[in-house]
Amino acid sequence: MARRALPGWQDRRVSEWVFFMHPPRDDFIATMTDAERSAFDAHAAWLRGLLSEGTLIAAGPCLGQVNTGIAIFEAPD
Repeated sequence: MARRALPGWQDRRVSEWVFFMHPPRDDFIATMTDAERSAFDAHAAWLRGLLSEGTLIAAGPCLGQVNTGIAIFEAPD
């Protein structure tokens, strides 16, 4: 059975996105190697740049046993 689209749906564009980043292992934040910490710090600096230019709305780790990260940003697609 085909789904019927609502009138005008083609004109609706998503501009805010939510992105979940999953760590390579549980307790990643607490057990990072020096190389991983360096990459994590570079990643955080990149996110700060996106925040200052207005692309990134919010980002950060979801602390817990599995440290999934979340980023909310604006993009045309």
